[in-house]
Amino acid sequence: MAVSLRFLISPSLSRLIRREYGSEQIREGYFVPQSGRQSHIKISATEAQLVLTSLDAEPAAAEDYVELPRAHAEAMLQVSAGTLAIERSVVPLRDHRAFVDRFFAPGPLDLVSVDFGSEGGAADFVAPVWFGADVSHEEGYLNRVMALSGLPSASVVEASNAALEALLDIIEGNSNATDFAAGPGEQATAVVEIASHAPVAALAIGLPRARVVSGPHENTQVIAEPRPRETPDKQLASVIRGLSAALSDTRSEADEEEQRSRPRWKRMSH
Repeated sequence: MAVSLRFLISPSLSRLIRREYGSEQIREGYFVPQSGRQSHIKISATEAQLVLTSLDAEPAAAEDYVELPRAHAEAMLQVSAGTLAIERSVVPLRDHRAFVDRFFAPGPLDLVSVDFGSEGGAADFVAPVWFGADVSHEEGYLNRVMALSGLPSASVVEASNAALEALLDIIEGNSNATDFAAGPGEQATAVVEIASHAPVAALAIGLPRARVVSGPHENTQVIAEPRPRETPDKQLASVIRGLSAALSDTRSEADEEEQRSRPRWKRMSH
């Protein structure tokens, strides 16, 4: 069994993560410990397992997994002493993966955990700013304890602006926008390439704003200007405004082109 660190996380950040990364439903059913051993059923979309845990063993050798037919696992889940219903999302970090769990039963709770191969690796870990309080050493936050005894009394974690900014950086860094997430010079080139036929794209994917410097056609330049960081609501509003402006510009250009294409006598009649 890997060494795991657990942290509280804001419900709003947990919800954002589920929306951006998707989630997997997991159900666990725990039986009362006997002779220093804990057993539980774990059912996900892809597997059904009986997990045997030696409570006094070293973490690396504490768990033993046995694959079960799903029908057998479902039957054992029904007779377990306590159950958990979880939606799990996986967020890639620089050197690890963060497992963000939204507990729905026996009650609402949001936790994020990171697994390590050794105690030393866990000791060197520096939690991102969007993680909440460290509850790794509080027994009440262990799955088996929550299943058999209920959720601990924990205050709701509020998402700070710094936490939201840090999480958005991760989300944007793992989206399709990473093709444009390069140095300033490369970003400016990207804006020049898309500005003529997709003026809203820079807003939608978070590229710098494009500023056109007037001049003869061959000397016209498009200069990238840094975009200030905005809240999600402001970002959405910016995209809508940009879309409206782009559609207006497109209509104006179409009208001008139609006007130029008309015979001169028709233009004079207007």
